[in-house]
Amino acid sequence: MSGTENTYTPSPKSSRLDKERLKKLARKERMRSRAGRGPGERAELRQLAVERYRAGILRVGKNSRKRINAILARYSLVGDPAVFDTDLFPFVQLLEQNWETIRAEAEAVLQARDALPALHEISPDHDRLSADDSWKAFFLQGYGIRCDRSAARCPRTSELLSAVPGLWSAFFSVLGPGAHLPRHRGPTKAIVTWHLGLIVPRESERCWIQVADQRCLWEEGRSLIFDDARKHEVLNDSAEERVVLLIHLRRPMRFPGSLLGRLFLTAIKWSPFVRDAQKNQAAWEDAFEQALAERVGTAASSSAPQVAAHS
Repeated sequence: MSGTENTYTPSPKSSRLDKERLKKLARKERMRSRAGRGPGERAELRQLAVERYRAGILRVGKNSRKRINAILARYSLVGDPAVFDTDLFPFVQLLEQNWETIRAEAEAVLQARDALPALHEISPDHDRLSADDSWKAFFLQGYGIRCDRSAARCPRTSELLSAVPGLWSAFFSVLGPGAHLPRHRGPTKAIVTWHLGLIVPRESERCWIQVADQRCLWEEGRSLIFDDARKHEVLNDSAEERVVLLIHLRRPMRFPGSLLGRLFLTAIKWSPFVRDAQKNQAAWEDAFEQALAERVGTAASSSAPQVAAHS
């Protein structure tokens, strides 16, 4: 025997086996732990997991957004200005030529304006822009998914939108008097934003949008197309509401930017943000239909002839 203490050195194979045993034990322990949890605790843990997932998406998106947007701008077929020349999008003429028909369908929806949801009620991630009901929305399509019941209420508008290439989202955007949306930017250059003016305050100079360093005014029947990924701010300092048909389009790009843009939008489409918005939209449509049915019932009862009681 030497004076040195003998030590046991595990072989790589035995180390791997130990690790596998530990993993199995850990899995069994987790399963036993889950079995002892009540429904409320499990739901709380699921919600925590979703929140962590959302936070992870935001963190990755924030860190990579500049690099991705630089690539998308490089392969853009319509350049990279803050505000686009509408001649680059010839299909806008179709909607401009039919803007009065679109406005008529928007006005029919606005007869129940008090039942319209604030945008943040459909998409909670917009609550940092407007937490009250000064910015309302009526969705016809969101994130590439058609809102069938709402679209059916505006059949002609929906038909016209079906002819728009690269349609991503479309909704009537209603900005109330005094509404202010602070400077913000969208997440990606994969889309551009198109506003078709439908109802503009008479004091039009008091209702504006500023994109980067360009301040723009809306005009009824005219289009405004801008880069949503640029910082922009909106103010309606008038006493009347402003209504536009707000459309998100996939930015025309050449390969490989077109592929990168589609992959990015697909990731957004299947994210928790959009799934939450879909659930909120479906719940709102249920409530909206019920509210309209109640109004029709109330109107019918109030217009019914009253029979006088005879003694």
